[in-house]
Amino acid sequence: MKKKATRNSAAVKKQTPPKKQAAKKTPKKKAAKKKAAKKGTAKKSGTRKKTPKKAVKEKATLRKTVAQKDSAKAAVTKKAAKKTSKDQGGADQHPLQGKSTVFASTRTNEWQPFPLLRIIESDELLKEKSARKDELDAQYKKAEKAYELLSKELKKQKREMSKNKGKSRTQPKPYYGEVTGMEIGFRTKYGQFVSPLQYVITVNVSQKKSEGDLKKRKIDPLPASINETPIKVLEGSFEKAAPIDQGNLAIGLGSVSTPAREDPIFGGQPVAERGHIDNFGTLGFVFQTIDEKKYGLTNTHVTSKNTVRLISSGTGSQEVGNVGLAVEKHSSLGRYVDASYFSLEHLEVEGIDALPYQIQDINREDPSLEVFISSKHVDNHFEGISVYKYGARSGKLKEGLITSAFAEVEIDGDPKKGVFKVKNFSNTFLQPGDSGSLILMKTEIDTKPAWLVLGILFAQLKDNDRVAYVCHISEVIKLLKLEIPERKLVP
Repeated sequence: MKKKATRNSAAVKKQTPPKKQAAKKTPKKKAAKKKAAKKGTAKKSGTRKKTPKKAVKEKATLRKTVAQKDSAKAAVTKKAAKKTSKDQGGADQHPLQGKSTVFASTRTNEWQPFPLLRIIESDELLKEKSARKDELDAQYKKAEKAYELLSKELKKQKREMSKNKGKSRTQPKPYYGEVTGMEIGFRTKYGQFVSPLQYVITVNVSQKKSEGDLKKRKIDPLPASINETPIKVLEGSFEKAAPIDQGNLAIGLGSVSTPAREDPIFGGQPVAERGHIDNFGTLGFVFQTIDEKKYGLTNTHVTSKNTVRLISSGTGSQEVGNVGLAVEKHSSLGRYVDASYFSLEHLEVEGIDALPYQIQDINREDPSLEVFISSKHVDNHFEGISVYKYGARSGKLKEGLITSAFAEVEIDGDPKKGVFKVKNFSNTFLQPGDSGSLILMKTEIDTKPAWLVLGILFAQLKDNDRVAYVCHISEVIKLLKLEIPERKLVP
């Protein structure tokens, strides 16, 4: 029995190799025969058909030619772009250059029924806002509630972490880690608005981490949404961990264009505290009170005592007047104000004119346009609207868009809440030294074109010259107790 089994096994082993070899060699032989048949046919027919080698060679040559043409085309485009950039006075490259403006979305909802998003310009944004006003207002109310809930939770976590500092206790549950801030605004892609419009809460974190890292550090991931409002997480390149975009006071250091000693004083000129002319800011404007007295308006961090104007002659500065009142605090509505007003008594003694409600370049563009002041705060209906400013350091009229009506920044460890955010998507909007400049919008008042002051600029996103933070002018007037003529105030 054992021998029989051995023979059968041996027989199987002997038969197996030929079968395997046949199976392997068959395709190669067939392919070789087909190739030989094709060659024979080509030779017999005597036609001028291209051989495979020649066809491959010609295709390669064609591809090379196309590539050379594309390269030449790209070089011309690049050259034209450079020329355009020079012609525009060194304008920055458009952030969407080389990127798609239409792309798929990973999810849908009642506001976004189709998984498709499209980057839009500000004029399209305003049209869509108008068409979907009631719907977007309802969204914004939900976003406000979501913001409030998340803010309370973060405050609670921060308080518990502060109590447990230096103690071997467990961290709060949930714990979202180092959240550096929040804001309510429209959803964006590559920093640009996308349609369909949807309100989201943007949360800044000190550093985005993988799920694995979060588990190791016992950090809970932020919820995908709260109260039907999506949560968007962005990494903030900040030196300190604090609520939203880490800010820098937009105060200047260095040279700036200055007026002559005898020139009249008006908005846009550089001002500083006496003895600190290198740390200058911008005079927002000269305003006139009910009793026809004139004062200058800027930030408290620009001047809170004796004020000087930077000039082009002599010691480089000129006495202006003393600060009447300076505030750096939140209003009763929880909106932060950094503003001060100062007298112009020293200039009056010298006989130098003060021009109320005039601002460099704004009046030059169209002298007939009058400047008014808004008596209400900026809300979500202002988002996407173009605004303008003239800063002493930038030295030009700059345009931006209001991208968030409710934001907060932290400077030197203190949160500044209830401010609004302005952004230029492709070019520089502000430079250090522009603190105190006013944010204005073009509008119609009593059927006439006019400028309307919305706020006073006080901070900028660190290492970013396109994002500014602004105090509401309505809260500035209240906290500084400014007696502005009623005809100048627009409800």
